[in-house]
Amino acid sequence: MAKEPDFLKGLGIQNITEEIQSGGVNSIIQDWGNKLIEALRRKLKNNKSNASGSLSANIQPTIEPTSKGEKLIITMNEYWVDVEEGQAPGTMVSAKSLIQWMKEKRRYGAFKSAFDKRIESVVARKISKNIYAGGTKARPFIKPTLTQKRINELSQNVADYFAANLFK
Repeated sequence: MAKEPDFLKGLGIQNITEEIQSGGVNSIIQDWGNKLIEALRRKLKNNKSNASGSLSANIQPTIEPTSKGEKLIITMNEYWVDVEEGQAPGTMVSAKSLIQWMKEKRRYGAFKSAFDKRIESVVARKISKNIYAGGTKARPFIKPTLTQKRINELSQNVADYFAANLFK
């Protein structure tokens, strides 16, 4: 653990590094991250962008220590970008990935009759050609959810915690 600067002790502040890495700050960050993830999942649902449920289900938070404090990392399936920004015409989506998507839709009970296993490769190729010709519509779920107001809320909660706990 890094040594605390001496001038902080003169201000009555002790163990700031410990406070940052304590359950208090981590708890604030974790709660904020969980609320953000709930909001992202709601936005995916409201956008009708959660076809198989796998993107929503795989949004996960992780808090990692850094030299400056803590950072919250939110991970999710790689295709989140295609949902957030859409795909431009000329984008080639492999039939293999579309077949996987269809299997996920079947597994979750969506469109059971629409994707007959016997013709799934034909349907996948047709969908791929349609995406190549026209692209896909953007369905933003991060940009409208991760707002400056939400970020300010986290900053204020951490500041309030420090104000209440550092000068004990």
